[in-house]
Amino acid sequence: MLRKDETRKVDTDLVASGLRKLFLLKHSMLEFLMEREEPIHTSVLALMTGNHHFTLGPPGTSKSQLPWAIAMAFKEFHEDPEFYFYKLMSRTMEPDELFGPLSLEGVEQGDYRREIDGFIPKAKIFFGDELYKTGDAVLNNLLGVMNERLFRNGKETLKVPLFSMFGASNELYEGSSLDALHKRIAFKHQVGYIEEVDNFYKMLDYAVDGVGEPQTADIGFTSEELAAIQQYLYNVEFPAQAKATMWEMRVGFNDAALVGAMDDRLAFWLVSISRAEALLARVEDQLNDAVAEVLPTDETELAEIDVAATVREVVPDVELDLEDISVEPQHFAVTQHCFWDVPKNIVPIRTVVLNVASPVAEEAVRFIDSAQHCRDASDTAMKNPSLVDTEKQQAALEANSEVAEIVEQLEKRIKETDGNSRRHFQKALDKVATIHKVILEDHLGVNL
Repeated sequence: MLRKDETRKVDTDLVASGLRKLFLLKHSMLEFLMEREEPIHTSVLALMTGNHHFTLGPPGTSKSQLPWAIAMAFKEFHEDPEFYFYKLMSRTMEPDELFGPLSLEGVEQGDYRREIDGFIPKAKIFFGDELYKTGDAVLNNLLGVMNERLFRNGKETLKVPLFSMFGASNELYEGSSLDALHKRIAFKHQVGYIEEVDNFYKMLDYAVDGVGEPQTADIGFTSEELAAIQQYLYNVEFPAQAKATMWEMRVGFNDAALVGAMDDRLAFWLVSISRAEALLARVEDQLNDAVAEVLPTDETELAEIDVAATVREVVPDVELDLEDISVEPQHFAVTQHCFWDVPKNIVPIRTVVLNVASPVAEEAVRFIDSAQHCRDASDTAMKNPSLVDTEKQQAALEANSEVAEIVEQLEKRIKETDGNSRRHFQKALDKVATIHKVILEDHLGVNL
């Protein structure tokens, strides 16, 4: 949780420098971690707001790559061995494994303090793998580190330097024993294996080239830049309309039988999260425009240049306009990843949030969901042994026809809109076009 430091004068040059580096961090992660756009985006927001981040998914879905890439982007990561702390959690874990062993000298003095060097009380980024296997023996101290940033070490209470905790797990916990831990995590995502063939091939190309992780080690982000950005969030206006949007979302949850989805603690966090989203949106608009100005518009020419290198060359020199930024309803769309407790609630929560915060985004998502439904129906028919080939082909033709109509509708909406609305529909069109390609190539045998 962020706190305003009245004694600190915000250095806007430091803020701008840090935001440009966060843009490069996000761009580098997007280049390497395919089909992880939303977890990557919210991981940056978690860092900006001092919140925590969790990813649920099966083994082998690159869940550990996210915190590692973020940690490597910090200059201090390469200088301080205590900066990043990783631990595979278990139900039988002893406190020594997370907080350090008891000091023998302290025990002799009647002070049951721990030797914390090299353990979580000294870390700035903590990654807890299999987080929901955390045992009772370490839970209470971990909650204090996460929420209050405090650790009781023997007779004294220490303030810990933790920026954010990142957690991952192959499965959710059962019962209510870890509810308190779950509720202290602002951002939650469910991920799966790479689904699109082009992205799968891109991943294999990285393996062929011997690239095993996002290239973030030379970004040089600093703790001072992060602190400046966090304090600058208080310069982002939070108007009455933003409060009304949050209240409308809470009412929507109650009407959808999702009472408690937005508890008071989370509502408090959403103020800084929406401010960070507004700030990041302003920065990304400016930097994306600056990069677009120097990239060729012809797809053939674009394929021949190193886009990542161009981005790294252009971004550091862009002057950012960070004045007069205000939270607007669409900046709450990202909070759909803050409210769910079990996966079955992801879709109804997303519907409530987007209906209030960004009806256009909700419309775009519906187009994607409809196209995915068509693909799933065609997939099912292709794998059904009781259907003859003509019946399978007919199912694929029907799916193709429906998705082609969705493409036309999206193209129409793109022409009718501009700005952020157009970007939502363009992203939806890109995803639907990929779905359409799969149906044509894999189900109908069309060679595109």
